[in-house]
Amino acid sequence: MESYNVFFSIVIPTYKRKRELTNCLLILRDQLKELNNIDVEIIVSDDAFEEPICIDGLPLNFVAGHKVGPAANRNNGAKYARGKWLIFLDDDCVPDSNFLVEYWSAIKNNMHVKVFEGAVFPIGKKTSMNQDAPLNLVGGKLWSCNFCILRTFFIAIGGFDENFKYPAMEDVEFAYRLKKSGTKFCFVEKAKVYHPWKYGLYNADYVRKHFHSTMYFVHKYPELRSSYNRLYYVRILFHNLVSTIKGLYYYKGRGFFKKLEYDIEHIKIVFTNKFKSD
Repeated sequence: MESYNVFFSIVIPTYKRKRELTNCLLILRDQLKELNNIDVEIIVSDDAFEEPICIDGLPLNFVAGHKVGPAANRNNGAKYARGKWLIFLDDDCVPDSNFLVEYWSAIKNNMHVKVFEGAVFPIGKKTSMNQDAPLNLVGGKLWSCNFCILRTFFIAIGGFDENFKYPAMEDVEFAYRLKKSGTKFCFVEKAKVYHPWKYGLYNADYVRKHFHSTMYFVHKYPELRSSYNRLYYVRILFHNLVSTIKGLYYYKGRGFFKKLEYDIEHIKIVFTNKFKSD
């Protein structure tokens, strides 16, 4: 049986977000004092591999990523971990002040559980039509920006699928694979992180990358073809067009042209792509 000197290994993939990453690390440092006799390490897997950040009092290990996408970057960080439990965070997340304590308490009170997911809240209000942020208020999402998993189990199930080259669907596939294996998630409501609203997701390039990732997902799991078919994208398109019209009023047109670019690319997907379910 493997013995552990480290309890938590916090894995943070990053790429050219030094300011946001530094803020996240400083918040984590302030929490370590709350975990008496619980050893924690932080592994930052950097796909840009810029000059490492040094923060006094923080057990920090910077490693070079392989520059082939966020799924591979997370796996790379996990490869260097020594802890019994892995916690995955995004570099731009702001962990709540009791983040680590809440995960530790949940593990202590649910000894049979192998996977825990925390809550994800956006920071502030959305102010533009071309902003987006992950949200997880009641569980069942397993977003990669905030979950905790037994390291031996993460290795046994194969980690993230590195065929996902873009930041799209890799955590959806991971969650689906866990569900297929019969694994139950425990939602830890108070293990919260706050995620900034992001610009740049509402554009044609992101739509194409997301579609590519979704088609790979469906190829891997043919039983889902009927769920990710042409009708699925027609529904997305209808929802997006409605949100664009509403956004003209709510956001005073801010981000309209990028959002329109996003909608047009969805129209192209609906009418120009052949779906395996057709």
